Amino acid sequence: MTVNAAEFALKIAETPGEIRAAQSLRYRVFVEELGASADATAHSERLERDAVDTYCNHLILIDKSLPVSENVV
Repeated sequence: MTVNAAEFALKIAETPGEIRAAQSLRYRVFVEELGASADATAHSERLERDAVDTYCNHLILIDKSLPVSENVV
């Protein structure tokens, strides 16, 4: 598989929407795919969050070849 780095952008999530997108992806991977436990709020919001989120940075990778809506979540 060959990857063209110009097709991707790596950045720190800056907006609430970008942070929620990262937390949504975490939910899909860790809870749905890997079976991690989550409380009722996490399930209803479909977000995986923890205490570290309040002071950490979320690194996101954007695939420029996809429509914007597919990169958000």
